[in-house]
Amino acid sequence: MLYISYRSEVCTWKLLQRILSDKGYLYAPVTKIDEKRLEIYRVEDADQLIPGAYGILEPNPARCQRVDPAILDLIAVPGSVFSRECGRYGYGGGYYDRFLSMEAPQAVRIALAFSFQVKETIPLAPHDELMDYIITENEIISCGNRITKRTGNCHEKGNEI
Repeated sequence: MLYISYRSEVCTWKLLQRILSDKGYLYAPVTKIDEKRLEIYRVEDADQLIPGAYGILEPNPARCQRVDPAILDLIAVPGSVFSRECGRYGYGGGYYDRFLSMEAPQAVRIALAFSFQVKETIPLAPHDELMDYIITENEIISCGNRITKRTGNCHEKGNEI
């Protein structure tokens, strides 16, 4: 699943276009403000994206197929601040934290960030979900603890991402 970038977030537009041209479809979220949750839709063409909640481009539910989040194996996650311990601050709505913990706990979480957004540590609340990787323009930060707890020690099995 790929977030559609907005304002100062790491731009995902070229990645979105590449996925659509190579694979033919991608999965993207629709924000349901009243329900405080995300729904996931399969997008086959960039023309299926429309302005949604907060003015962010989202799949048009009338033109895209809704999918079960259980099929997701990787989620690109937006955020405002991250830590080297793979903590993340979103934008205050809790949409991604709820989605990751309740609807797609199986998925690998990859945060896309600028290096200036990454701090050594940030205080986290119990509901804050950890990332598996943080990718910046300068480095890839790997936090294997969550992956190890979920799937066993992937580093010993030789199947690192």
